[in-house]
Amino acid sequence: MHANRPDFPILHEVVNGFNLVYLDNAATSQKPSAVLKVLNEYYESYNSNVHRGVRYLSAKATDAYEEARTKVANFVNAMGCKEIVFTRYATEAVNLQIVAKKTGAVLKYVGLTKEEVPDLDQFKGLLSKKTKLVVAHHISNVLGSVLPIDEIMVWSHNVGAKVLVDACQIVPHMVVDVQKLDVDFLVASSQRFEAGTPAIGEAVGLGAAIDYLSSIDMQWIHNYEKELSNYLYYCFSSIPNLHIHGPAPSETIHRAALCSFNVENIHPTDIAMILDEQHGVAIRSGHHWAQPLHRALGVNSSARASLYFYKTKEEVDVFIQAQKDTIYFFASSVSYLHFVLALPLAIMSSPFACKCELLAKYI
Repeated sequence: MHANRPDFPILHEVVNGFNLVYLDNAATSQKPSAVLKVLNEYYESYNSNVHRGVRYLSAKATDAYEEARTKVANFVNAMGCKEIVFTRYATEAVNLQIVAKKTGAVLKYVGLTKEEVPDLDQFKGLLSKKTKLVVAHHISNVLGSVLPIDEIMVWSHNVGAKVLVDACQIVPHMVVDVQKLDVDFLVASSQRFEAGTPAIGEAVGLGAAIDYLSSIDMQWIHNYEKELSNYLYYCFSSIPNLHIHGPAPSETIHRAALCSFNVENIHPTDIAMILDEQHGVAIRSGHHWAQPLHRALGVNSSARASLYFYKTKEEVDVFIQAQKDTIYFFASSVSYLHFVLALPLAIMSSPFACKCELLAKYI
């Protein structure tokens, strides 16, 4: 068994009669017992607003909240804790920087290459002295591709532009040094600028999560996920009629530990539903907050399996077999439904009609 799996109680749940195989980590990663303990302690022992007075509970909550800010600063090697701002979620943090609608600024997008990675040549061609802000992901939550942020930083700063990096898919997965990156703004998942009552418990829990990850070693997490990523991709790529979005891993191309995919003639939501109901496998379907990217890919949505360091190759094997079974289920269901629909209407009053109605749920 993976050494860290016992730290995550939810991974031992039974879903629809199956041991849970949780593969939606790019959307929501699970919390270890160490974080749950700290969260419970906060709400049971010193739940109070911060920066609101000298009473004991408020002072204790303030100390824990500001300690979390310091831990974040150290974790990403910021120059100091004053560089860290908590927002409610990453989407809000990014949108606080988007002013095109208010100022009349021109918003430009970079397209994809034939390998389904962002076109860096096009990006360099779009840069000019008029460019004020560059917003880039480090790792795509759909394609799994990794951008050369250090180079993007140099190209952008050479024309005087500021750079905002969406680092939601890297901060919990690898070593991040914001001073080395020379990034102007970096957004990562956790918690407008702390007005009113902030997300205190979440910030305190974030501090505990950083302690937990640091105790494991971020470089080990990165190396292990790289191994898992390659295993997932190559096992997955052997399934017929299944297209994985994004580049294939190689000695020079590193993929994140996720695969977004589409299967010919099967809707991603149907795939996710059957995997959950018939196999206890949890994946995600939809556009993953990346509608322009899906339009560029020529699809309305995709299914996505995403891993984390508490996942195992054995769970990948379970997922691969479940995905094959799901594709077979839909292939046989469609053939059967076509057969039933071709029968005379008189037969449709027989028990066959019930089966047809059941199958229609999944078409």
